[in-house]
Parts: sequence; structure tokens; C-alpha cells
Amino acid sequence: MKIKYQDLIAVLIIQLVFALPFYTLDAYGLTILNVNVTNTTHNSATIEWRADNISTGKIKYGRNTSLGVELSDPNLLLNHTLKITSNIEKDSLYFFSIEAVNPQGK
Repeated sequence: MKIKYQDLIAVLIIQLVFALPFYTLDAYGLTILNVNVTNTTHNSATIEWRADNISTGKIKYGRNTSLGVELSDPNLLLNHTLKITSNIEKDSLYFFSIEAVNPQGK
């Protein structure tokens, strides 16, 4: 039985073409889009965002860049809305970060 190297190379290239987009997607993770802070009051704010794939959502926020307080939503969604109602003080500047995790934990 003689191996045809051209056939073997062709099969490997076809497999690479089909598999590479999935590996690339996992390597780069999710993209967070359209972040908005809405409905701000003296003691609350709503943060909305969209992920490019279903994910859970988490907000970390605080009065300085070390953040410190977390609020999360375990539901797998594209569009996320979380309302912050605790540890908010009137007339204060806050920092926040958003995390999105897909069903595979990435």
C-alpha cells in the first residue's frame, strides 16, 4: 500500500480549514459591546451591555480602580442588564468593569 502524500496533505488542510475558526474563537474569547449606564439615581445605576455570544455577566465596581464590589447574573444571555443598588453614595465617582463568560468557562 503506497501512501499518496498529496492526498494526505489535502485531507490535513481540509481539517485545518474546518477546525481553525473554532480554535480561534476560543482563543480570543467574547467581545463586549454597547456598554451603557442608564437610570442613574442618587443611590443606583443600571449597566447594560451586549456580548457577541451567549454568556453570563458580572460587574465589578467601586470608588477606585481596585473596584471591590461584585454583582453577577448567572443566566446565559446575549443582552445583559444589571442594576447596582448597594454601596452607592450620592455625588461620587465610580469605576466598573464587565466580565462575560461563555458556557465553556472562557
